[in-house]
Amino acid sequence: MIELLCEDIKGEVERLRKEITRLQFELVYLRQGCKAQGHQIVPRDEDIEEKLKVDIWESTGAYCECCLEYFGWWCPKSPDHLCHYSKALYDECDYCGMPNERK
Repeated sequence: MIELLCEDIKGEVERLRKEITRLQFELVYLRQGCKAQGHQIVPRDEDIEEKLKVDIWESTGAYCECCLEYFGWWCPKSPDHLCHYSKALYDECDYCGMPNERK
């Protein structure tokens, strides 16, 4: 009885390993496609535009809708919707003014 259970578990583990490998290859394919065609940047929080109307300090991350790669803070004002920090003396986004370090 225990031997049969162990064989079932081994079979399930092997099936899951194959599925993980397949998904890893699929993710690599998606990321290559995004890099060739351009990432589709979206906010992690879909309701961020409404939340910003209530609290200007509301923040959310930015990621690619296709491959789910994370890009940092989402910016409602920059052309690519990513916060940029190029000012030498300030640690604030060039577009929205939010700090790089947030809670």
